[in-house]
Amino acid sequence: MRFYVKYFNIIRKRGVFRKVSGLDIINIILVFVSGVCTFVSIKSALKSNSYYNKSKNLFTYKDVSIAYKECQTIIDTFSELYYLANKNETIGKNVDKLVAEYGKKMKKSLNEIRAKTYEKDFKQVKEYLEDNENEIEEYIDGLISGNYVEDNLFKKNKDAKICEKNIKRVQELIKDRVDTLSESLK
Repeated sequence: MRFYVKYFNIIRKRGVFRKVSGLDIINIILVFVSGVCTFVSIKSALKSNSYYNKSKNLFTYKDVSIAYKECQTIIDTFSELYYLANKNETIGKNVDKLVAEYGKKMKKSLNEIRAKTYEKDFKQVKEYLEDNENEIEEYIDGLISGNYVEDNLFKKNKDAKICEKNIKRVQELIKDRVDTLSESLK
């Protein structure tokens, strides 16, 4: 703006102001309008970029929340399995079928956790699942195939406790990430 004012003052002092054509003034006005438009465009682009980052974090938050709920589903399923170890709870129930259903439910949840975790955000979770994946996966496959049912009762063993403990650790890691993302969305 100062440049244009100085330009007009120089023209007035020299007495050339009357010789300036209308096209030159229009040209100066158009340059000024162009500068304003550029400023508004840059401001809008920065605002758009911040909205994009927030929406990306929101999408990540949604996936992480789903993974957290699936961890909770697996932990709840372990609680339901432990009820089947009590003789009073299994009267009139087909424990083999129930344990296989719980195993399928756990496998589905574990697959959902894997699908909803991002490589760069959840390296710890991925590494933890991969380190213990064989143990967890084998245990769940054993549930589905009926390896842990004896005399119409669910057999509690240390593998069940280890798998439940590992899933709880994964859930804690995911919960930390959920908390971090929720803070960044505020």
